[in-house]
Amino acid sequence: MRILSLLLLPTFLLTSLGCGGAPVPQELRNLQPASVTVTNGGQPMAGIQVTLFAKGAQGAYACNGVTDASGVAQIQTTRGSHTRKGVPAGTYSVVLSESIEIPAELLSQEADQDLPPAAQAEKARRLDEFLSKNRMIPAALTVATTSPVEVLVGGGQEATIVVDVAEHR
Repeated sequence: MRILSLLLLPTFLLTSLGCGGAPVPQELRNLQPASVTVTNGGQPMAGIQVTLFAKGAQGAYACNGVTDASGVAQIQTTRGSHTRKGVPAGTYSVVLSESIEIPAELLSQEADQDLPPAAQAEKARRLDEFLSKNRMIPAALTVATTSPVEVLVGGGQEATIVVDVAEHR
Protein backbone atom coordinates (compact mmCIF):
# COMPACT_ATOMS: atom_id res chain seq x y z
CA MET A 1 0.00 0.00 0.00
CA ARG A 2 2.87 2.35 0.76
CA ILE A 3 4.32 1.85 -2.77
CA LEU A 4 0.93 2.52 -4.33
CA SER A 5 0.51 5.79 -2.42
CA LEU A 6 4.01 6.94 -3.47
CA LEU A 7 3.11 6.23 -7.10
CA LEU A 8 -0.15 8.12 -6.85
CA LEU A 9 1.40 11.24 -5.26
CA PRO A 10 3.09 12.51 -8.48
CA THR A 11 -0.12 11.88 -10.45
CA PHE A 12 -2.15 13.82 -7.87
CA LEU A 13 0.30 16.73 -7.92
CA LEU A 14 0.31 16.93 -11.72
CA THR A 15 -3.46 16.91 -11.99
CA SER A 16 -3.94 19.42 -9.17
CA LEU A 17 -1.36 21.85 -10.58
CA GLY A 18 -2.51 21.44 -14.17
CA CYS A 19 -0.51 20.29 -17.15
CA GLY A 20 0.17 23.82 -18.40
CA GLY A 21 2.74 24.66 -15.75
CA ALA A 22 2.59 28.09 -14.10
CA PRO A 23 -0.74 29.95 -14.20
CA VAL A 24 -1.16 32.81 -16.67
CA PRO A 25 -0.11 36.07 -14.96
CA GLN A 26 -3.03 38.40 -14.12
CA GLU A 27 -1.66 41.19 -16.35
CA LEU A 28 -1.91 38.91 -19.40
CA ARG A 29 -5.59 38.20 -18.90
CA ASN A 30 -6.98 41.54 -20.11
CA LEU A 31 -4.93 42.46 -23.16
CA GLN A 32 -6.02 44.92 -25.84
CA PRO A 33 -5.54 44.09 -29.53
CA ALA A 34 -2.77 46.08 -31.20
CA SER A 35 -1.16 46.14 -34.63
CA VAL A 36 1.54 48.21 -36.28
CA THR A 37 1.83 48.63 -40.03
CA VAL A 38 5.30 49.52 -41.35
CA THR A 39 5.71 51.10 -44.76
CA ASN A 40 8.42 52.87 -46.73
CA GLY A 41 6.97 55.58 -48.94
CA GLY A 42 3.59 53.86 -48.65
CA GLN A 43 4.93 50.42 -49.67
CA PRO A 44 4.63 47.64 -47.06
CA MET A 45 7.81 46.37 -45.42
CA ALA A 46 7.90 42.66 -44.54
CA GLY A 47 10.13 41.08 -41.91
CA ILE A 48 10.48 44.16 -39.69
CA GLN A 49 10.64 43.46 -35.95
CA VAL A 50 8.26 45.77 -34.08
CA THR A 51 8.67 46.22 -30.32
CA LEU A 52 6.50 48.30 -28.02
CA PHE A 53 8.24 49.70 -24.93
CA ALA A 54 6.01 50.79 -22.05
CA LYS A 55 6.30 54.46 -21.11
CA GLY A 56 6.38 55.01 -17.36
CA ALA A 57 5.97 52.31 -14.73
CA GLN A 58 3.57 49.98 -16.54
CA GLY A 59 5.48 46.78 -15.90
CA ALA A 60 8.11 44.64 -17.56
CA TYR A 61 6.56 43.19 -20.68
CA ALA A 62 7.93 42.10 -24.00
CA CYS A 63 5.39 43.35 -26.55
CA ASN A 64 6.37 42.61 -30.12
CA GLY A 65 5.60 41.19 -33.52
CA VAL A 66 7.06 40.84 -37.02
CA THR A 67 5.53 42.41 -40.09
CA ASP A 68 4.01 40.12 -42.69
CA ALA A 69 3.97 40.61 -46.48
CA SER A 70 1.39 43.40 -46.11
CA GLY A 71 3.60 45.22 -43.58
CA VAL A 72 1.35 44.43 -40.60
CA ALA A 73 2.66 43.14 -37.26
CA GLN A 74 0.09 41.74 -34.83
CA ILE A 75 1.53 42.56 -31.41
CA GLN A 76 1.66 39.97 -28.65
CA THR A 77 2.88 40.19 -25.07
CA THR A 78 5.24 37.83 -23.29
CA ARG A 79 5.67 37.63 -19.54
CA GLY A 80 7.78 34.75 -18.27
CA SER A 81 6.88 31.64 -20.26
CA HIS A 82 3.47 32.95 -21.33
CA THR A 83 2.72 34.69 -24.63
CA ARG A 84 -0.70 36.09 -25.51
CA LYS A 85 -2.06 38.20 -28.40
CA GLY A 86 -2.54 41.84 -27.46
CA VAL A 87 -0.96 44.43 -25.18
CA PRO A 88 -1.71 45.73 -21.67
CA ALA A 89 -3.40 49.16 -21.72
CA GLY A 90 -0.94 52.06 -21.66
CA THR A 91 1.30 54.26 -23.76
CA TYR A 92 4.18 52.71 -25.68
CA SER A 93 7.17 53.83 -27.75
CA VAL A 94 7.28 52.04 -31.10
CA VAL A 95 10.72 50.69 -32.02
CA LEU A 96 11.64 49.02 -35.30
CA SER A 97 14.55 46.79 -36.23
CA GLU A 98 15.54 45.01 -39.39
CA SER A 99 17.80 42.18 -40.33
CA ILE A 100 20.57 43.09 -42.75
CA GLU A 101 22.84 40.46 -44.24
CA ILE A 102 26.38 41.80 -43.96
CA PRO A 103 29.05 40.50 -46.35
CA ALA A 104 31.57 38.24 -44.60
CA GLU A 105 34.52 40.46 -45.51
CA LEU A 106 32.98 43.32 -43.50
CA LEU A 107 32.27 41.27 -40.39
CA SER A 108 34.64 41.53 -37.47
CA GLN A 109 37.09 38.65 -37.27
CA GLU A 110 39.46 37.59 -34.50
CA ALA A 111 42.34 38.22 -36.89
CA ASP A 112 41.27 41.88 -37.23
CA GLN A 113 43.19 42.69 -34.06
CA ASP A 114 46.39 41.92 -35.99
CA LEU A 115 45.55 44.45 -38.71
CA PRO A 116 47.30 47.82 -38.65
CA PRO A 117 45.14 50.60 -37.16
CA ALA A 118 44.63 52.19 -40.60
CA ALA A 119 43.30 48.89 -42.01
CA GLN A 120 40.98 48.46 -39.02
CA ALA A 121 39.67 51.99 -39.52
CA GLU A 122 39.13 51.36 -43.25
CA LYS A 123 37.19 48.18 -42.53
CA ALA A 124 35.01 50.03 -40.01
CA ARG A 125 34.43 52.83 -42.55
CA ARG A 126 33.40 50.31 -45.22
CA LEU A 127 30.98 48.63 -42.78
CA ASP A 128 29.42 52.00 -41.86
CA GLU A 129 29.10 52.85 -45.55
CA PHE A 130 27.45 49.48 -46.29
CA LEU A 131 24.98 49.91 -43.44
CA SER A 132 24.11 53.48 -44.38
CA LYS A 133 23.30 52.36 -47.94
CA ASN A 134 21.36 49.24 -46.91
CA ARG A 135 19.61 50.30 -43.71
CA MET A 136 15.96 51.11 -44.32
CA ILE A 137 14.99 52.01 -40.74
CA PRO A 138 16.13 55.48 -39.57
CA ALA A 139 18.25 55.39 -36.42
CA ALA A 140 15.70 57.40 -34.39
CA LEU A 141 13.15 54.58 -34.81
CA THR A 142 15.53 51.93 -33.46
CA VAL A 143 15.78 53.14 -29.83
CA ALA A 144 12.90 53.50 -27.36
CA THR A 145 14.23 56.73 -25.86
CA THR A 146 14.53 58.48 -29.24
CA SER A 147 11.59 57.01 -31.14
CA PRO A 148 9.17 59.79 -32.10
CA VAL A 149 6.37 57.24 -32.57
CA GLU A 150 4.03 56.39 -29.71
CA VAL A 151 0.84 54.36 -29.53
CA LEU A 152 -1.88 54.53 -26.88
CA VAL A 153 -3.43 51.14 -26.16
CA GLY A 154 -6.73 50.85 -24.34
CA GLY A 155 -10.39 51.79 -24.52
CA GLY A 156 -11.51 48.37 -25.75
CA GLN A 157 -10.71 49.06 -29.41
CA GLU A 158 -7.78 47.74 -31.42
CA ALA A 159 -4.82 50.09 -31.30
CA THR A 160 -3.51 50.50 -34.84
CA ILE A 161 -0.76 52.74 -36.11
CA VAL A 162 1.02 53.14 -39.42
CA VAL A 163 4.72 53.99 -39.34
CA ASP A 164 6.13 55.16 -42.67
CA VAL A 165 9.90 55.08 -42.27
CA ALA A 166 10.33 57.56 -45.15
CA GLU A 167 8.69 60.23 -42.98
CA HIS A 168 11.38 59.83 -40.29
CA ARG A 169 14.52 60.26 -42.37
